[in-house]
This record gives sequence, structure tokens and C-alpha cells, in this order.
Amino acid sequence: MSEPAENVEIAALVVRVQKGDERACGELIDATQSQLYKFCLLLSQNREVAEDLCQEAYIKALQSISKLQNPVTFMGWLYQIAKNLFIDMTRTSAYRKNVSEEELAEVATGNDLESVIQVQKILAEFEAEDRFLLLLVELGGCSYKEAGDRAGLSEDAVRSKLHRLRQRFIQSYNSIKGS
Repeated sequence: MSEPAENVEIAALVVRVQKGDERACGELIDATQSQLYKFCLLLSQNREVAEDLCQEAYIKALQSISKLQNPVTFMGWLYQIAKNLFIDMTRTSAYRKNVSEEELAEVATGNDLESVIQVQKILAEFEAEDRFLLLLVELGGCSYKEAGDRAGLSEDAVRSKLHRLRQRFIQSYNSIKGS
């Protein structure tokens, strides 16, 4: 199975960064910033926290990018770093969890603001680890195996857990749509 073109392009930038190309560093951030921000916003439910998580995740990732053995897995690796930073943050401090409609409009495209608001409300009900798993697969495009590697679960456990989480998500979404 071949990798999506976007992953291949990102992997090429990662290789250039690993070889010390400073210009590629900026290009890598430009190419992945929007995805990481969406991920962090949906994970944290807070714009300021999402911005901080993005910045910290890039700092950590770029400091240890030479250790990344498979450049194609960069986005999943970056999401894992952001998730770990988020969990650390929630353990050590309180943070505002509510996202305003204006903040959600930043990640919404076209006429999907209402859907984004509904998704945010549902995701807020999930534990951080469950949100992470859903976002890795649904937003990040990770395979079950990749998501399992990132979450410390077997591929079968990911498949089973995602099935239950998706059912719960759909049930919540349908109840919001029905009201």
C-alpha cells in the first residue's frame, strides 16, 4: 500500500531537516501547522492551550527529529508529542476547557461551523486518551497499527476501542441533531 502524496512530501522535508537543512525546518512547520493546530484544538478544547501545545510540540520534535527512524510517520509522532504535552499540562495546571464559536470558526471550512461545534461538544465528553485515539485515526489518518503504536495498544485493541468510541460518538451526534 503506497503512502499518500502528502505524507511522502512531509517525509522528504523531515529527511532534509534531519540532514541539517534549516530552510526545510520552516517548510516542514508550514506544511504541518494547520493539521497540528486542528488536532491540538480538538484535543485541548482551548485555543490558547492549542497554540502553546503546537509551539512546544514543534520544539520537542525538532530537538529530537534525528531519532525519528521512519520519516513517513512524522505526523503521528508529532501528534503523540502534542498529546503527551497536553496530558502533562492537565496534570500540572488547570486550564480553560471551553472553546468559543469564534475559535472554532478558525478551523472550520466553508459552511461546516455548526458541525464543528457539535463535534467539539461531543469530543469534550470523551477522556483525553479517547479523544487522542479518535483524532489520530479520523483526523490524522493513522492506521490502526500506527494508532496502536502511538497509544500503546494492540491493533485489535484499537479496532475494538474505536468501534465503541465511534458508536458513542454517533449516538451523541444523533441526539444533538435530533434535539
